[in-house]
Amino acid sequence: MIKINNLLTVDHDLSKFLLGDPVSSTLLWYFLLDHPGGEDNGSAVSVKELADKLKFTPRVIQKRIDYLEDNGFILSFTPEFYGGQRLPSIYQINFESEFFIKPPKKSVPKEESPDVDTMITRFTEINLAIH
Repeated sequence: MIKINNLLTVDHDLSKFLLGDPVSSTLLWYFLLDHPGGEDNGSAVSVKELADKLKFTPRVIQKRIDYLEDNGFILSFTPEFYGGQRLPSIYQINFESEFFIKPPKKSVPKEESPDVDTMITRFTEINLAIH
């Protein structure tokens, strides 16, 4: 789950940036909705694909992706060539941005100590001795 920091208000620079640029807002929504979850996942899509889906030119899309990266909303990287073909870039949500609230790590329960029964017995003995 992705949480947006709604404490920023519309007067914050990041909010003003998105409100003033509908193309960047549309792209950010695309990346949010296409985000498969988890911090290390992202949208694997080419600029051409985005341009076709969102009905903008590839140049406009590339400029806005650069803006989103420069303003810290997303991170991107281009994987190595695979079998002579260029792979599409991967765009990830930047959870370090103050625009997002970082999702909590799932806790891993600790294993029960083998001495639990002994500790309970000892606690009970001490408690009975005091009371």
